[in-house]
Amino acid sequence: KEYRKLALSFATDDPEQRARVQASVKALRQDPTAAPESIDPADAPTPTSPIEAAEKAWSAGDLDKAKRHAEKAAASSDPATAALGTGLLRALNGASVDSRTIAVLLPLSGKYAAVGKQVQEALSFGFGSTQRSLVVVDSGASAESAVAALEKAVLEDGAIAVVGPLLSDETDAVVGAAEALHVPLVSLSQSYEDTADARYALQGMYTRRDQVSALLTYMMEDQGKKRFAMFYPENSFGTHAAETFEELVVARGGTLNAQASYSATDENILPFARKLGKRRGNLYELRKEAEARGGNPNTVVVPPIIDFDALFLPESATRTPLACAALAYEEFPMGEFMPRRDSPTVPLLGLSSWNTPNLITQGNEYTRNSLFTDVFSAAAETDPAFVESYRGSTGRTPSALEAATVDVGKLLAEAAASDADSRPAFRQALLEAKVDDSVTGASHFHPDTLRAAREIHILTITRDALESVSTVSLDGTDVAR
Repeated sequence: KEYRKLALSFATDDPEQRARVQASVKALRQDPTAAPESIDPADAPTPTSPIEAAEKAWSAGDLDKAKRHAEKAAASSDPATAALGTGLLRALNGASVDSRTIAVLLPLSGKYAAVGKQVQEALSFGFGSTQRSLVVVDSGASAESAVAALEKAVLEDGAIAVVGPLLSDETDAVVGAAEALHVPLVSLSQSYEDTADARYALQGMYTRRDQVSALLTYMMEDQGKKRFAMFYPENSFGTHAAETFEELVVARGGTLNAQASYSATDENILPFARKLGKRRGNLYELRKEAEARGGNPNTVVVPPIIDFDALFLPESATRTPLACAALAYEEFPMGEFMPRRDSPTVPLLGLSSWNTPNLITQGNEYTRNSLFTDVFSAAAETDPAFVESYRGSTGRTPSALEAATVDVGKLLAEAAASDADSRPAFRQALLEAKVDDSVTGASHFHPDTLRAAREIHILTITRDALESVSTVSLDGTDVAR
C-alpha cells in the first residue's frame, strides 16, 4: 500500500501516467505472482525530465500537458532547468503561433543599417516566394534591443521561427533568448561558434573558426606544412584569430615556432616586429660588413631565424601592408619578397578580410602568392553565374556575406515548403532541409551540431588578380571542439 501511494504521488500531474500506475496495481492485486522478485536497475525506465516531458507534449500538440510540465520545470531547484521551464511557459502563454511568419532580426537603423539592408535583400533573393513570409524587424545595435525585438516577434506576433542576429555584440543574448523560448533560430552572426549546448539555435553563417580550420586543412593536409609563425593585432579580431589558429595547429600535430602581437592602432609597428621569432648573428659585425661594402650600417638588423613554413597575419586589408612593411624591414621573407639571396619562400596566411582586389596593388610583393580564405569571391569568379543573376536582381555585385546569406534563404525556403505548423516541427524541417544549388556549399544543417555544411575557398593574390587555388569542404561537424 505504501509503494502504491508513492507510485501514485509521482503521477499526480499526469493523468495518463496515473492511469497506467492504477492499472499496474490492479493487475498485481489480481495476480501477485506477476511481480518480478528483483529488478535490474539497468532495465528500469529512464525518468523523463519535466522539460523533456513538456517538449514531448508540445510537439504532440497537447499544450495543456506541456504547460503542466513546464510549470514543474520552472519550479525546479536547478537554475538551468528553471530558466528553460520559465522560457517555455512564456512561449506557451504568448501569442498563438503564426505558421506563416518568419521573423528576421537585422540592424535597420544606425551605422549598420546599410549592411542590414544588403543582408535583407540577399535573404529575400535566396528565399524566393513560398507559402510563408519573411517579416523584417529592426534589431537595433545592442543586445538589449535585439532580445526585445526577438521576444516581441515570438511572444506577441507569434513568429514560428527567427533569422538573425547579424551583429556579434547581439549574438550571445539572442541565442540565449531563443533557446529559452524554444523558438528555432538561424544565426547570421560569424561569432556564433559554440553550438554544443544548443537545441534551437542553428548556425547558418560561416565563422572565423571555420576559416582557420579550412586554411590549416589545406596547408597541413594538402601541402604538408607543419611549422607556423603568426603576427597579429591586439584587438578582438586578431586575438581571437590567433588563439584559434594556435589551438587548431597544435590539435593537428603542428608547431607554432614564433609569434608576436602588435598595437592595432599604432602606425609604427617596427618595435613589435622586432619581437617576432629568434635572431642569429652579431649586430656589430654585421654593421661593420655593411659599412665595408659602402652600405648604411644604421639600417642593418640581425636577421631572424626562419624556422617556419608560413606566417599567419590576421589583419584587415587596409592595415596588412603596414604590418608587412614592418616585417620586411626586420628581414622576414614574405610572398615574393626575399631580403637575402638564400631566404626561403614564406607565404602569408590570412582570412576573409583580405578578400578585396585592393591588396593586389597595395600589398605589393609582400602579399603575392599569399593564401587566405572565404566562402565566395566575385573578384576570383568562384561563381560567375550567381554574380550575374544577383547583380541583375539587386544591381549590386554580391559580397561573401551576401552569398552566404542567400544560402540561408534557400535552406529556409526548403523548411518553409514543409507542412510544419509548430515551432518544434519547423525546427525539424530545418534539420531535414536539403539544397542542391547552394552558392557557398551550405547544402544542409548537421543534425547534431546544428551547423550548416560549407565550402571554403583557398584564395591567392597574384600580380594582377585574386584566384581560387582550392576548395575545402566542411560537413557541419563542430570544428570548435
